[in-house]
Amino acid sequence: MERIARLLALLCLIVSCEDDIILQKIEDPVLQINAVFYEGEALSDIPILVQQTFSVTGSEPIILDSTDIYVSGAQISVQVNGEPYGVEERAIGQYYITSDRIIASDDRIEIEITFENLTASATALVPRVNPSSLQIVPEDSVFLSLQPFEDEQGNVEEMWYGLLDVGIKVRLDHTYVIVETTSEDDTFLEESGLMNLNSFFDEALFRLEKVAQEDFVGFEFYESTMTAGVLDRNINQEPMSLRDLEIKTRMLVPEDIYYTFITTFSNEFAPVTVTNVTGGVGLFIGCGVATQEQAYRVQVIGIQ
Repeated sequence: MERIARLLALLCLIVSCEDDIILQKIEDPVLQINAVFYEGEALSDIPILVQQTFSVTGSEPIILDSTDIYVSGAQISVQVNGEPYGVEERAIGQYYITSDRIIASDDRIEIEITFENLTASATALVPRVNPSSLQIVPEDSVFLSLQPFEDEQGNVEEMWYGLLDVGIKVRLDHTYVIVETTSEDDTFLEESGLMNLNSFFDEALFRLEKVAQEDFVGFEFYESTMTAGVLDRNINQEPMSLRDLEIKTRMLVPEDIYYTFITTFSNEFAPVTVTNVTGGVGLFIGCGVATQEQAYRVQVIGIQ
């Protein structure tokens, strides 16, 4: 299943998008361990990235292939709630637990890594999330009008298009929350000709809302409105009907240290001091997930 809103993207600090990177290796490198364990996913689907640290300052930088910073052939031991599990290296520096066990709230994942004369360890705890902390309420109607759309070949055609407001309400129980809103209702698409909920901001059919508790001190709830685009390809008939729209929401709650990490992160500075790795750097954390899926009845109205 394609993952969205991956926290791990921010944790891969030292990896360049280029084939070659210019770095200055320090005299005493340490291990860097990055992983995010998502509730509801299999242990075997979570990559554990293992690297060595480098400094980007110095008068004599060296040129390395980006794969050189990964650690291959490390000795790794993993325990989940005190039970040992096997680990395999599927690519250079990318390790996976060899178990399809589904990650649950309150799981405790412990790791210890040894490579040459370096040793580092870390513990991830998966936060418990209350699903009732999140409420999704779309508007009960959406107005569509004919608008031109251009495809990849440059062809232009008119389609019915409009914006649907989707209200969200989040109880401020956690330090940092990410809310995903998606719709993948194929039945809805086939029966009505109306495309599944399509984010106005992204083609990937999702919208993210990020809520930090410290930004709303004294408040019990955070409320906001997300805008999503609704598209109807049937231009021969003016839309006018009640339709059921399936909306799926996920609330992701990472461990508190993640919020500290992102508030100090920038493209110019990697906060290697924000870490829960003993004897090294990086973030090895859990992420609680609450999922809701519900059908909402929406009045679709076409206007000329």
